[in-house]
Amino acid sequence: MNEREFRWYEGKHGEHPDACTCPVCCEKRRKKEEKERFSGKIECPMCGYLSVNWVERQKRYICSNPECGISGETLFELSHGSATLPPRSEIEIPKSPPRSETQISTPTVAPQEERGEKRTSPILVRVLFAVVLVLIIGFVLSKLVPDLRTAISNTPAETISVDPLALNPAAENYLNQTWGGQTIDVPAEGTSKLPYPHVFSQDFYVKYYDGSYVTITNHQDAHNPTMAELKAFLKEDHTENYPGSVTSFVCLNYAVMLHNNAEANGIRCAVVAIYGSSDGHALNAFRTTDEGLIFVDDTGNIQGQDVDKFAKITMGQEVSEVPAFRSDSLVQVSGPSGLGPVDSGYMWW
Repeated sequence: MNEREFRWYEGKHGEHPDACTCPVCCEKRRKKEEKERFSGKIECPMCGYLSVNWVERQKRYICSNPECGISGETLFELSHGSATLPPRSEIEIPKSPPRSETQISTPTVAPQEERGEKRTSPILVRVLFAVVLVLIIGFVLSKLVPDLRTAISNTPAETISVDPLALNPAAENYLNQTWGGQTIDVPAEGTSKLPYPHVFSQDFYVKYYDGSYVTITNHQDAHNPTMAELKAFLKEDHTENYPGSVTSFVCLNYAVMLHNNAEANGIRCAVVAIYGSSDGHALNAFRTTDEGLIFVDDTGNIQGQDVDKFAKITMGQEVSEVPAFRSDSLVQVSGPSGLGPVDSGYMWW
């Protein structure tokens, strides 16, 4: 109904608006009754009970009196008796209790979804609660626990440093070895060539690739070291970091260099040569007083960046090697390539 029609009907209704059925009067009554609904003055038209319950998004009304239970579709129907109600003769209407404040029941509150309100997601609530809890815990820890970086910086260096002479745990299996090859004694003092043990030739000595003789220098006062002495010497010696060359500085050169350095430091050392089916390899041996015979391979690479290695030599098997020190335990090493199972060997002291 537009505004013009509304004004026309407004001037034509009867003297009693409550009985007039024109649209203007009906609209006024509806608004009045809707206002009364929120003021708590709606009463059941059948039993006179002062309160009704609102269900189905406030479109259906049910009497709050458990002995009545009359319902209607709209407030207008309840007020004017046009709702679908059974005949009064079939309804036993109890006496209305005194309308005191103690008997006025609280209207049932519709769920949030029915009132059209937005409901907060329970997941979001949990996430927010977790974030707040983490912030609280972090604040408490920041007050109770001292700063870790400050604690480390104030800690004496010796309490957090790793022993540089600590052996690689895997190297424990490379101690106290046995030698299955031949042992050859050379003069205990001075420089000597390395002879092969063959009597049929007096000029059968170990030679380099260029044909020159291999010589080593022994010292009379050199002694068999303890394990601690050997570790200290290997840590100070840097033979393994000398840049190698496939034509001029190979495994035999490294073995001679380590031998001469050890003898010069008073530590008795041997040069070892082992042979497989197609190739040979040279390294060193030390006879410690507490851990027995130990094979050390200081053969480096062309970059000049390698580590001290312990080797395990067993006749008929391939050579295996591991880094000697714990500080180098993560370095990947392997035995001499192309050697195959060891079938012979010589050790010169």
